[in-house]
Amino acid sequence: MGYMVFAFLCFAGIFVMFFYLMRGLEKFQELTRDEHAQLRVQIRALEARLDILTGAASPQASSRVSLSDDPRAPLVLAPKDPLDAISDDPLIRFEPQR
Repeated sequence: MGYMVFAFLCFAGIFVMFFYLMRGLEKFQELTRDEHAQLRVQIRALEARLDILTGAASPQASSRVSLSDDPRAPLVLAPKDPLDAISDDPLIRFEPQR
């Protein structure tokens, strides 16, 4: 009888361990999915800034804002003068040291 209780407790412990393991993996998967979506939005914004710098963005496309998660959706920026967008961004602004 003692062996059956021991076997039951071992299997119950393994079951609980797998339950918490699966719960942790689900949380990790949700966190990874959210970070991936944020990264895609940031990459699309960076691509749009590069398009503005290279002059590839069309003038009528810059009048809309689209930040969808669909990778095929075109990304455009809010209406703004491209030179103002460059001067507002501290990462692109060039300030030589004296």
